[in-house]
Amino acid sequence: MRNYMIIGALLAISSSILSAEPSATVANTASPPAETPAMATDTPPAPDKSNPTTPETTSATTEESTAKTTPAATPETEKSTAKTTTTTTTETTTATTEESTAKTTPAATPDAAQPATTTDEKSTAQPEPAQPESTPTTSESKPATTTTATPSSKLVPEAVTQALKRIIKVDFDKVSITESALKGLYEVLIGSEIVYVSDDGHYLVVGDIRDMKTGQNLTDDKRAQLRVKELEALDEKEMIVFAPEKETKYTVNVFTDVDCPYCAKFHTEVPELNKGGVKVRYLAFPRAGIGSKTYNTMVSVWCAENRQQAITDAKAKREIKSATCNNPVDKEYELGKRLGVSGTPAMLLPNGELVPGYVPAKQLIAFLERKSKAKSQPAAIDK
Repeated sequence: MRNYMIIGALLAISSSILSAEPSATVANTASPPAETPAMATDTPPAPDKSNPTTPETTSATTEESTAKTTPAATPETEKSTAKTTTTTTTETTTATTEESTAKTTPAATPDAAQPATTTDEKSTAQPEPAQPESTPTTSESKPATTTTATPSSKLVPEAVTQALKRIIKVDFDKVSITESALKGLYEVLIGSEIVYVSDDGHYLVVGDIRDMKTGQNLTDDKRAQLRVKELEALDEKEMIVFAPEKETKYTVNVFTDVDCPYCAKFHTEVPELNKGGVKVRYLAFPRAGIGSKTYNTMVSVWCAENRQQAITDAKAKREIKSATCNNPVDKEYELGKRLGVSGTPAMLLPNGELVPGYVPAKQLIAFLERKSKAKSQPAAIDK
């Protein structure tokens, strides 16, 4: 009889377990939601521990709870009726299922907690590599509008500097690049030469820019500024100077050649210029170049004891004594070429204006007077 009661109790327990299985599934499905996102980003072992919603996990849990419940339910069945045993067993089974769920949850929680923390760290760390990626993008986008530092005060497009480096065979550190008055053109100063380059580096413009409203030659004004700087660096002691006995009103710097006919004609009028208050300062410019016969003659003139007399004799085709010394002939000749002197005589005024060719004394004095009063636009010389 006892055996029949035990068998009946076991049948009741099996029925109660089968009826309680959907409840266990619901309980497992309602487990903490944090485990589901943790599985999406966790390492591969995590799904076996943290996914309680799969049928395999539920069946395993039910079988485990059945194994644990069976021995615990047997003593209770022996002390009560079959009906009471069924009710008690059902409650025990439910409790066991919940306990097994609770056991499963803590077991998954540590594993899930670590991936969750890891996921947060990864999500926090993800923006950090994004910043270096954006930084190179910014630096790589610069070449489209890259600007390069030059001896000028502003930066210029890379296209301009690259174009100049292809065509200029001089030290680029001595090249000055600035914005011109004409939009889209950059002014390039190479020694005393001024050219213009388009901002895209495609076009080179050689010539002067004039203001159509005022008639002002903007390019020549820039050249004049450069010449003034060169003049300020000169030492008058290295020149051959003919100064007025009285007040000096005007000063002209004359690049001269002792074998130049018009230079000789100009020299004959120096006394008249001195009377008009004009100081004449001669600079050597042997047109035949360094090492030529004229060059050697001019070295002898600049090395003579009386340089004024020596240059007067040389221009008059009188023989002068040969002499050598530490002289400025080379330096003044190179200066003349830098300033744009191509022939003699060439007069350089204190404002940097270059007046080429011979000008009679009376016209030159009148010209200097007008320039002194106007002090603006270049005055025309009366011929």
